[in-house]
Order: sequence, then structure tokens, then C-alpha cells
Amino acid sequence: MNLIRGSYGRLKEISGPCVERILPVLLPCIFVFLCLFHYASGRPFWLDENFILEKIQMAGPSGLFGPLGSQAFPRVYLVLVQQAGYLAGFNVFALRALPLVAMLAAFFVWIRIYRAQEGRGVGYVLFLLSWCGSKFMSYYASELKQYSGELLLSGLFTMFVLRQAGSLKEPVIKFREAALCFIMPFAVLFSYTAYFFLPLPAYNLIAGGRGSRKSVILFAAYLVGAIVAVMLSYNLDVKYVQNSSGMWGYWHDYFISVASVPEFLQTFTEGVRNLYVRWFLEVSLVRRVITVFLPFSLFATFVMGWKNIRRDGMMITRLSSMAMYLVTGLAVAGAVKLYPFTGARITLYIAPFIFYVTIKGIMTLWDKVPLLGKGMAALYAATLIGTTVYIFMEYVSLYGS
Repeated sequence: MNLIRGSYGRLKEISGPCVERILPVLLPCIFVFLCLFHYASGRPFWLDENFILEKIQMAGPSGLFGPLGSQAFPRVYLVLVQQAGYLAGFNVFALRALPLVAMLAAFFVWIRIYRAQEGRGVGYVLFLLSWCGSKFMSYYASELKQYSGELLLSGLFTMFVLRQAGSLKEPVIKFREAALCFIMPFAVLFSYTAYFFLPLPAYNLIAGGRGSRKSVILFAAYLVGAIVAVMLSYNLDVKYVQNSSGMWGYWHDYFISVASVPEFLQTFTEGVRNLYVRWFLEVSLVRRVITVFLPFSLFATFVMGWKNIRRDGMMITRLSSMAMYLVTGLAVAGAVKLYPFTGARITLYIAPFIFYVTIKGIMTLWDKVPLLGKGMAALYAATLIGTTVYIFMEYVSLYGS
């Protein structure tokens, strides 16, 4: 028994520095390596990428602000990709450079957000490991699509929202605050998913400002920016997406059906499961294991999220309450056929919130029932270590093809 206790004590001495110093440095390096390793493979464009390539080669910048057939791609972001392609003759590396930069920037934005909310420790290591073990993250770092850009903008918008509570406590209006309130709505020109975030700052200014002079001025700046941004977005982009019957036909099965109660329950529950468990590998064993954590994720999203909203005076300024708002909004959009509810890549922007609530649920269990919580954390970590190795081996195979 003394031998076991001594071994456990030595393990704690080793694991402490590992969690505090080694892994927080090693895991970001692994994620960056996976992104660069995949990017450097130069795998050929696939069907959707070739379609986008054809469009940006044939049309000038102004020509992109029109119908794109069955593709949905934010036009302003697409023009930036096009200009990057011009620099190197539209080769695979030039066209995927902007998505790569966006994904790497998104990663560092999101780890900064997590540290601001939860600090460092086991939860932080699990959050970093979630990015490494998610194939969607490193894969879409090297894809001629907008998903990594949406992930970056979701992080920037989240930083803006999370800082609102502290901002409203200061009576002085800073020019930077007013300028950001006006500028942030223009994110809808670069990402369709920015529309999900668009109401949040306005809501917080109403709920938290309580009619103060500062909140009224910031709300006015935000409202003017939102009106201008939405008008531009609709006329330059969204109206063409709405008229794309081919695209909506493709995503038809990813909406929530309201034709009958059984169909609603089937599509809704399937959508929720996909939204919470599909982020790592499209392998049935991995999805079954990750499903074990679904109750903890849902608890952190809705129970803890609602408690935080009430605790913050009905403002939405924490990651768990933002997750509750976004998941609910996505479900409503899926039910009214405005945005797919279950398509993993098209909801990539929400993945960091899912990582967060899953880890938050596990760490809450750790605090309440330490032995069970530690077991769940170990299972989660072991699963993600396995998926990280699997992803690396898949990328290695690209070099032999």
C-alpha cells in the first residue's frame, strides 16, 4: 500500500508540471504542425473547390458579386481569396493560404478566449487537445472554403461580446468602443454565420445598459452599422444565395422537419447529437465514445448557461450562455429552413463552444464527484490522443498518393 501511495505521489509531482508548463506549449505546436502538414501535402482540389476555382478564374472581382450556382461563399471573402490566387497563378497553395491563416488565427483567438474565461489547468489542456483531435479543424485549414474564416470571425465576435459586461460598468465612452460597435456588424460581409451573432451585442446593450447614456450611444452606433452592413450583405450576396435552388436542395436533409411530431423528434435529436459529437472523426467508434459526454455537454449548455444569464442580469457574456443562445438559434433556423442544423462543416463556427461546454461539464463533475470526473477527463483525453494520431496518419498517407 505504501508503494502504491508513493507511486501516486510521484505521478502527481510529474503530472503537475506537465499540465501547467509542458502540454500548454506542446499541444499548440501539434495543432499548428497538423495544419501545416496537411497544407503542405498539396492534395488536389475536389469537386466544390474546383467549382470555386472555375468561378474566380473566369470572373473579375465585380463578377463575383452575383450568382455562384449551387455554391454559397461569402463574396467579400471570396474576392480576398481570388486576389491571393492572382499572386501565384491560382495554384493550390495560394488559394488555400487564406483559409490556413484564418484557421491558425482562429486557434490563437479561441485559446485566448478560453484562458480569459477559465484560466489554465486541466480544462485548458483538454480544450487544446480538442483542437488537435478534431479532423475538421486541421482539415478545413487547407480547404478552398469559408469555414475557417467563419471560425475566426466567431472568435472575434465572441471576444467583443464577452467584453461588453466590463465595458458597460465604465461610464466613460471611449472612441474605440463606439468604433467597434459600428464596425463589428460588417462581419456579415465575410461570413453568413455572423448573422447568428448579430443580435447579441444589441441585446446586451439593452439588458445591461438599462437606458444609460453610454448604452444608448453605443446601441445607436451598433444599430447604424448593422443596418448598413445587412443592406450591403443582402444586395451583394445573400439574395443570390436565397435563389440557389441547387444548394438548398443539397442541404434539404440537414434541416429540422416540422411535418409531424415523430419527424421533428427524429431530425431534432439527430441534429443535436451530430452538433455535439461529430467534431473529431467520422468513425462510428469515436462518435459512440464521444456520445458518452453528451449529458455533460447539454447540462453545461442549458442548465449552466441559463444560470449564468440570470446571474449576469440577463446579459449573455459567458461562453456557456453564448453556447445556449447559439444552439437554440441554430435549432430555430433549422426548423424554419434558414440554415442547416446538422451539417458539421457548415456549423464549424460553433465547434469551440461545444468543446467548451463538454469540458465545462466534465470539470464540474470533477468538482462534485472527483473520482468519476477524473475518469471522464481521462477517457476524453485518451480518445482525443487517439484521434490526433489517426489524423496524423491520414495526412501522412496524402504524401504517398
